Amino acid sequence: MNNIAKGANVLGRAVGVTGAAIAVYDAFENPTTANIIKASANVGLLFVRMNPVTGVILGISDLSGFSDFIYNGVGNIIDNY
Repeated sequence: MNNIAKGANVLGRAVGVTGAAIAVYDAFENPTTANIIKASANVGLLFVRMNPVTGVILGISDLSGFSDFIYNGVGNIIDNY
């Protein structure tokens, strides 16, 4: 069981770092409010994550497009305020 926990920890951190790097790249290439918020949130979460499962969940939400939906919604609210 210990090996599974270690594997989940490594996977969670790898997915988190990869997601943050992609978000920062997207923010530089297309500096919209939503992309800047997403990059800031992902980089901030790298330092806050306590549970490796969080990284996997955030990675799945990135792959499925759910996080883009949320960040675009927040970005639109800020842009139109």
